[in-house]
Amino acid sequence: MARALSAQDLFGLRLGGAVQALADGRVLYLESSLDRKDNTAHSRVMALVPGRRPVAFTRGPHDSAPRVSPDGRWLAFLAGGDGPSQLWVMPTGGGEGHQVSDLLGGVRSFAWSPDSRSFALVTLVEGGRLQSASTKPRTDQERHTAGVRLASHAFYKLDGEGLFGPGEAEIVHQPLVGSPRLLTGLGARIGRVAFSADGRSLWFIRQSLDLPDVDWSELWQLELNSAAAPRHVAGDSVWSVDDVIPDPLQDRLLVIASDPAKLGYGNDQLYLLGPGQDRLRLLSDLDRPIGDLSVCDLVPPGGPSVIWPQGQAMPYALVSTEGRVDVIEVPLDGTAGKTLTRGDHAVHALAVHPKGLVVARSTAQEPSEIVMLTQGRERVLHRLNTAFLRRHPPQAPVRFSAAAAGGPSVDAWVILPKDPVGQRIPAVLSIHGGPMMMYGRTYTFEFQLLAALGIAVIACNPRGSQGYGEAFCSAISEEWGARDQADLMAACDQALASFPLIDPRRLGVSGGSYGGFMTTWLIGHSRRFSAAHAARSVTDWRQMAGSSDMFWYWHRRLGGHPWQDQAGWVQQSPLSYVDQVQTPVLIEHQEGDLRCPIGQGESYFTALKALGRVAVFVRYPGEFHGMTRDGKPWHRVHRLALLSDWWRHFLLGEPASSALAPHLGTASAGERVS
Repeated sequence: MARALSAQDLFGLRLGGAVQALADGRVLYLESSLDRKDNTAHSRVMALVPGRRPVAFTRGPHDSAPRVSPDGRWLAFLAGGDGPSQLWVMPTGGGEGHQVSDLLGGVRSFAWSPDSRSFALVTLVEGGRLQSASTKPRTDQERHTAGVRLASHAFYKLDGEGLFGPGEAEIVHQPLVGSPRLLTGLGARIGRVAFSADGRSLWFIRQSLDLPDVDWSELWQLELNSAAAPRHVAGDSVWSVDDVIPDPLQDRLLVIASDPAKLGYGNDQLYLLGPGQDRLRLLSDLDRPIGDLSVCDLVPPGGPSVIWPQGQAMPYALVSTEGRVDVIEVPLDGTAGKTLTRGDHAVHALAVHPKGLVVARSTAQEPSEIVMLTQGRERVLHRLNTAFLRRHPPQAPVRFSAAAAGGPSVDAWVILPKDPVGQRIPAVLSIHGGPMMMYGRTYTFEFQLLAALGIAVIACNPRGSQGYGEAFCSAISEEWGARDQADLMAACDQALASFPLIDPRRLGVSGGSYGGFMTTWLIGHSRRFSAAHAARSVTDWRQMAGSSDMFWYWHRRLGGHPWQDQAGWVQQSPLSYVDQVQTPVLIEHQEGDLRCPIGQGESYFTALKALGRVAVFVRYPGEFHGMTRDGKPWHRVHRLALLSDWWRHFLLGEPASSALAPHLGTASAGERVS
C-alpha cells in the first residue's frame, strides 16, 4: 500500500553498480544499502542470472571494486573491516574467498595482470618499506601521537580522505600467491595503475604534492623487470591525465585527460597514445565530457568511465550530455562514435556481456536497475527497489526550458506534489553543486520527500553546468553570481508562468557547495524567498584561500592572491552582502569538511546573528563535504527530517517542530516577493 515518504525511508533503498559479466552469462554487481544499527553503508557483490532473482556472491558488509580476472576464473575485490581495505579473491565458479594482501597501508586501488596471476596495488608506505597490517605501535608515545601530522607539501589534505600521512602512496607488485614487492618510491600521489598488454610494464598516474604542478596529473610508465627508473610519458603535454585504459591486445592505450588551465570548465576528452609515442592524439572532440557528471543524493557504486574489452574493435565510454549519461562507441580513427543508449537516464557503470552490454543506471523514477543492451534492444534484468516504489510512488519531473535576457536556453524541471487539488502550493528552487556538474535524469530522494510534503521543486542546469558544451560551462568562469543568477531566476519565473499552481509568495531556495554559495548570494541580492537553506557553502573567498584543501585552485580562479588585491575576493563573497539579508536561513555544515571548511558557515552565521537576523546553524560532526551522498546514515536522515521541519514551518505555515522551536523564538512563516 502506498504511503507518504519520510526521512527514515532512506534506509529502504538499495543501489547497484560496478557491474561485471562472466562468460557463462551471469552478471555480478555491487549492491549498497544503509544499515540502521551499524550506522554505516553496507555493500556486497551480488550474482544475477538473467530471468532469476539475484543472490549474494560475497559476504560483505564492506566490499568494493569488484573486478573479474582476464581469464574469468577469479573475482578480486576490496574488503574493509576494522582496518584499511585489503585485496581478496574468490573463484567465479563458486567457493570460499581468501585474503591476498596484508599491508599496513591497505589497498587503495588495484589492477589485474594480463595473465591473471598477479596484481599491481596502490598502498600507503611509511619509511620506504612494506609492513604487515598487524603491525602495532611499539611504544606509548607512538600509540598516543598516532594522529599527529606534520605537513610541508602544499597538497597535504583532501576532502573525503583527510590529512595525508603517515606514508606515501606507492605501487606494489602482489602475486596471487606469494609476497608483495615494492616497485616505487616517488613521494607523490599515485592514482590509477594498469598493466600493459604484454604484462611487462605498468602505466600509472602521478600527481605532484607541490606548487606549481599540483594541478597536473602526469602519465608515467614503469618496466617491471628492469632497474630503470619510472619515466614520465608525454612530458611536453599540457594535459592532466585522469585515467588510463590499455588496449588488452596491443601496446597502446586510451587516456582520459583535461586541460587544467581551464580550471574544470573544459571537457574531459579521450586521447590515444600509440606504440612508442610520447604525444597524445585526440580521438573525438565531443564537446561533452567523458564520464558520469550527474549529481543527486543517491550515488550508486560506480565503475570506470571507459572500458576496452578484449576482442572488441572499439572501446565504450560514458558521456554526460544535457542531463543524461549515455554509452557511446569510440572509433579509433577519430570519427564520431555511435550512441548505444537512448532515453532519460544516467548510466553509472557498464561491462561487456556475451549477449551485448550490461549497464547499471537510474532514472527520475527508478533509483537503480541493471539492464541488458542487445543490438539496440533493452531488457531490464533487475530493479532493486520495486517494493519500495510500490510503497512510495515517485512524482515524475516535468521538463521545460527557460532563458534569461540575452542568454541561452537552459534545461529545467519541476516536480509537483501528488494531487494538489487546485490549491496553490509552495516551491523550493534547488541549486546543484560544482558548479561543473549537472542535474541528471535521476531519482533524487530529497526532491521526492519535498513533493510528499506538498512542496514543489524547481531545478535547472544554469550556465556553469557540464553536459552542454564547453562554452556553456565556462560562461561563468570569471564571475559567479551573474549569468548563473540570471539563468536561475529565469527558470524560477518560467516555472511560475508554466505551473500557475505554484505560489510566488511562498518560494524557498536551497543548495549545497556551489549551490550553497548561490543560495547565500541570492538572499543577499533579493528578497524574493520566504526561507533559505545553505549547505557547506562558500561565503568568504579570502578565508577559503587559506583553508580549503584546493586552496591553489581558488587563487587561480580569482586571478591572484588575497593579500595582493582583495577587490575581486570581496566582490565574489556572499559575506560582503550579509547586511542585505532578510530571509530566514538554515545554515548546514559538516565539521570535517576540507573543501569548504566549516569556518565558511560559522562566519556567515555569526554575521547574521550580529545583525539580528533569523538564522539556525546545524553542524554534523565527523563528516566530510559529501555527507548528503556518502555520510553516516543517521546524519543523512537527521538532515532530511530537519529540512522537512524547516520548509513545513516557513513554506507551509505549520508550527515550528520541537527541534526547531527553541531556536526560532517568535520567528514565523513569512512571505517574500521581488
